[in-house]
Amino acid sequence: TRRAAFDRTANVFWQKASYNKTAEYLFVPGDEPPEITINKTVTDDGIQMDAAVENTKTIGDVTITQGASGDTRAIMVAGGNVGTEYKGIEYVEAVNNKERKSIRTETTVGWRSMTASCPDADGISAGTGTARIAIKMTITTPQTIGIVQREITVRMTLKGFVNDAAELTHFDMKGVAAEINSGYERARRLGLIQDSEFTDGTKQVDYEVGNNKLGSPVVNEYGFTRTVGEEMGEVKGTFRGDITQAEAQRIDKIAYRHIKWLCEQAAMYYKAARSNWRYGECVEIAFTAPKMKLAPAEKVDVTAETVHIYDKNKVNAELTLKAATDSATPEKESGTPKGKFNLTAPAKGSNAMIMLETVSRRGIALDSLDFEEEKPQKKPVPPKKKPRVKQCEGGWTGKITAVKSKRTETVKPASGRLVRQIENREETFSVDYYVLGIADTTQGFRNAYFSDAQMNYRAAEYRESNYAPGKMGCGDQIITTPQTQKFESLLTGLSGKRITVYVSSAGEKGILTFDSPEINAERIITRTYESSCPSYNAKNSSVDRSGALIGVPSPGFEIEFELDDKSGYVLEGSKTIENGDGSKTVVTWNLSRCK
Repeated sequence: TRRAAFDRTANVFWQKASYNKTAEYLFVPGDEPPEITINKTVTDDGIQMDAAVENTKTIGDVTITQGASGDTRAIMVAGGNVGTEYKGIEYVEAVNNKERKSIRTETTVGWRSMTASCPDADGISAGTGTARIAIKMTITTPQTIGIVQREITVRMTLKGFVNDAAELTHFDMKGVAAEINSGYERARRLGLIQDSEFTDGTKQVDYEVGNNKLGSPVVNEYGFTRTVGEEMGEVKGTFRGDITQAEAQRIDKIAYRHIKWLCEQAAMYYKAARSNWRYGECVEIAFTAPKMKLAPAEKVDVTAETVHIYDKNKVNAELTLKAATDSATPEKESGTPKGKFNLTAPAKGSNAMIMLETVSRRGIALDSLDFEEEKPQKKPVPPKKKPRVKQCEGGWTGKITAVKSKRTETVKPASGRLVRQIENREETFSVDYYVLGIADTTQGFRNAYFSDAQMNYRAAEYRESNYAPGKMGCGDQIITTPQTQKFESLLTGLSGKRITVYVSSAGEKGILTFDSPEINAERIITRTYESSCPSYNAKNSSVDRSGALIGVPSPGFEIEFELDDKSGYVLEGSKTIENGDGSKTVVTWNLSRCK
């Protein structure tokens, strides 16, 4: 019990922060340690989990306490980092109350590993990895107290290289392993320990591990996926400072395990990041076209460019035609950053669509642009002479309702395990105007009338991704399960304000012009994961509410309509307008004034 050894057990680094059953001599047969309660908290950047346990036994004059505590944080930030952070502490304390002596051994194990979820403009996915193990022994006697501690910490920087095909070719690791010892010289002088292997001070070894490979997923004939070709690169170490060969070998014995573990962790999170940037989570395609309604067989030039979702920078990428109605050329374009495609609309009765895939060192995305069919205009009817409109000088009163809405739906084709992906977006401004018959003369207009306006706003975005059965870890088991991921963002708001409505009813055309109230909306984001693993579903599903209101630009309206013989004292009608941005506006009005 007086020897301050470093490796308390052969596999101390790999133990989680939980009760250690290897010390069975502390407990009688059938006396199991208490169950561990794990607390889980959803944070802004991932998941936080912690647990603790302690048990005490008395053997003769000696009271022995053994326990553990630990916490794990999963880091998952879209457009940021993906990784984990872990710290666990295990301790054993023996107290002889009769002799007033005690010894407490405390082992701390921790690591932190993370990588960027999206490559940068040079195709680099940077990250960091840190692993630490420390043994602290506190020896107490009636005469004195001694504390000896040894710690080895490995800190590595990660650099992943992504090529123009959005594949991670390899990743490099570079860093240092530092051994920090303290308290040994004093403890030896006091006769508390007899260990002569360690001396106080700091010693370091530099490491480089290059050309680490992720490997490729392969599905066998039974539907199971395994990784082929994964390998760790050559580990190179060099001495730093005043350090002997024996000391370097001693540090390397543990540091190599740390480096191997960090390499495995880095590979795991690079795989997660790779799936992220290869499935449309880092880049998107921005389309532009001179018009959004096409006549049958009409040709139009569509310009496409790749844009990063988070930093909004344009990306040089290869653009590939994946689908089109009726046809489009060319099949590939080198977007530097723009590419141009010529789309031919289908025959009468169908809408045109073009779908492109972008591939670059910043990621892969599949997006489409939809057009409406342009209907031929009917021959104009010769205008009829309208009877003279009866004039009236009273103020207009009544109600105007304006509803502006837009809805888009996209279905993406299967790719890999992705069986289907749909995306719906819809936005609606609904405004009621109660025209009061009171003239607004502040601006010098005779056709301006006060009205009380109330607006309801709703914007919803929904995405659903369905994946074919695949392998995943669920607790202590590996299961095969299909998976569905759902994302819903709901933005809602309500506002009211007194608005000026301009009513023109002279001549052959009538015009209504009015703005809408300013509005601030609240956002609620719901993420739902569905698989055969309840713990995986609960860990990843969440409901988040925005902490602050979000300002939404309010629309303005102008409606032109035909006048009739009643227009001098009654204006009523309804009109639907197709807007250039793909939205639709429906306005209904019923106004009257003195006859």
